[in-house]
Formats: sequence, structure tokens, C-alpha cells
Amino acid sequence: MAGAPTEQVFQAPTAPGRRRQSIWAGCWHTLKRAAAVIVLLSVMTALQTLTVKQVHIQLPEGETRVIYTAASRVSMALAMVGVDLYEGDRVIPPPGERLDNGDVIKIMRAFPVQISVDGKLLQVRTTEAPVIDILRQAGVVLGDEDKVSPPPNRLITQETLIEVARVTHQYETMEEPLAFTTEIRYDPNLEKGQSQVMQEGVPGVVQRLIKVTYEDGVMVRKTIAESKVIREPVNKIVVHGMKVVPRTLVTASGKVLRYTRVYDMEATAYEPSPRSTGIWSDGYTYTGVRATKGVAAVDPRVIPLGTRLYIPGYGEALAADIGGAIKGYKIDLCYDTVPEALEWGRKWVKVYILAD
Repeated sequence: MAGAPTEQVFQAPTAPGRRRQSIWAGCWHTLKRAAAVIVLLSVMTALQTLTVKQVHIQLPEGETRVIYTAASRVSMALAMVGVDLYEGDRVIPPPGERLDNGDVIKIMRAFPVQISVDGKLLQVRTTEAPVIDILRQAGVVLGDEDKVSPPPNRLITQETLIEVARVTHQYETMEEPLAFTTEIRYDPNLEKGQSQVMQEGVPGVVQRLIKVTYEDGVMVRKTIAESKVIREPVNKIVVHGMKVVPRTLVTASGKVLRYTRVYDMEATAYEPSPRSTGIWSDGYTYTGVRATKGVAAVDPRVIPLGTRLYIPGYGEALAADIGGAIKGYKIDLCYDTVPEALEWGRKWVKVYILAD
């Protein structure tokens, strides 16, 4: 109604105790919902755990068994089929792993391996593995030069003996003489055929560092690690004469000859017919002169061809021929007839090199 006083509605204030009651009621509802979620998750997990799984178990004997199980771990599945595990046996996946549907469990039996090292014989059980892994399993630490048989990378698949040889080194120092060399010099003022020692040789000294290698305490080799000359050698100096000094010789017939040198030589004789020199003989020497008495075959490395000679019991001769058997200090003297050559035979003589 117009002019009627306005109606006012007043809401009574809430008491403090009732407000606190409403807050606790909300918390309680939240806690109940959370507990319900936790229970649901637990049930789901339990259901998952109880789900039957198909599992393949490969036994060491080669047999594969298929089982259906609600087991949650590999170890539980193995226990169900009565598989016992021994030291060193290997299971893939490991026994503590979770088990899923379709999993394949492989069991590998360990076999014994012996390790000969440091004078001891260790025994371990292992499955297929490289040598180096088996050594680590046994706690064997290899040095950089240690020798292993079989080699470290060899795959071991059965009972085996692994041998480890410890390689160590020691060093020794020793001194050895260092040989000197002989230096030859020539003196034109010294008579040919004479020699003089101008300086005696003195050996030097070389110091060597010897590396001695041991395998398990047994020496196997020595090598030179370092060499150092601590005293240089002094060379020996020998002077040879170059001066030709003729000497005088008086023959049995009284003839005076001058010679520069004399050799002790083994002398034989020949005559130029095919009987002595073969079917190809033409009566001429290697230098082209006629083969007759007074011609000698020599080794040109000892007596140069063209050298005039005197041989006691034979006479003067010219070195003008060679021969297949005339090597070194040998000389073959030519005669005109077979009887003369046979009469000479073979003898040692002095051969004088006549002066020009």
C-alpha cells in the first residue's frame, strides 16, 4: 500500500559454534571420498595381481615349459615349477623382476671355472661370459702386461682353466768394452812391405741398461733398454810403406837380378799340348803370347799379368797366363814337353817379383 511503511527482513546471525560444525562436516566428506579412491586403487591392484598370466620357462636341459600363473614376480613362477637356483646360476629376467603376461624366463646353469693366479688356484662358478668378466667376478685385477690364457676376450662356455701370468721387470746396469777400429795410412817414404804402428788402439766403454722380464718370477728374456757411451775408443793407426826398394839376387848361374818382393807359393807345371790343357788348346796364353818355357800362369789378384818373375830351379818367367785352378798363392809353370812338366811335379818355391 502507498504510504505503507517498507517491510524489512532481518536474518539472524549464525552462531559461531554452528559455523565450525559446517567446516568439519566438509572435511569429513573429503576424507571419505579420498578413502574410497584408495580402496578402489587397492582393489584394482589386487585384481591386476590376481590376473592369470601365460609364462614360458626355458629350462637348462633345453625344455620349455608353459605355465599359467597369478604370480607377480619371476621368483614366484620359478618356485611354482620347482626350479632350484644354485650359486652362479643366471636368470633372465632376474628373480626380483615383476612378471607380465607373455614373459619368457630363461635359466642358465653355472659351471665351474678354475683360475691359476699368484701361486693359487681359485674356483668360481659362472655362466657363459668372457674371460675378463670371469676374472673380475673372482676379484682378479690384471696388470697392463700380465698374460692371460685363454685371451681376455675369449668367450667361456664350459668348464675351463684360466691361467694368469704376472709380468714384472727389473733393471740391471752393465759395462761392456767398445771395440776400436784400425785406421790404415800409407807412407811413401816407408819401404813397401813394411808397416809401423803409429798409435795403439784403446777400447772404449759402453754402459747398458738391461731390462729383465719375469713371468711369475721366472726370467724369460733380457733386452737392452738404453745404451750410453761413457768412454770413446781410441783408434789404432797402422802405416804401410809405399816406397819400392829393389834388392839384389844372385842366381845359381851367377846372374845378378834386382827384385822388389818375394812370395812363398805352391808351384805346379804344365805343357801347352791338348794332353795337358784340353782339346781346345791352341798353344797360346790368356794374354796372347805363345805358351812355352818361360811363361807362368798366376792369379792376377796376387801377381799382375805382365810381371817379370824369377823362380829358383825354373828360371825367369813372364806372368802371362791364368788357370781355373790357379787361385791365390799358386803358380803354374810352362814347359815345352810332358816329361819336363812331370819331372817338376808340385812343390813350394819362392817367387821373386823382378824390378822393372
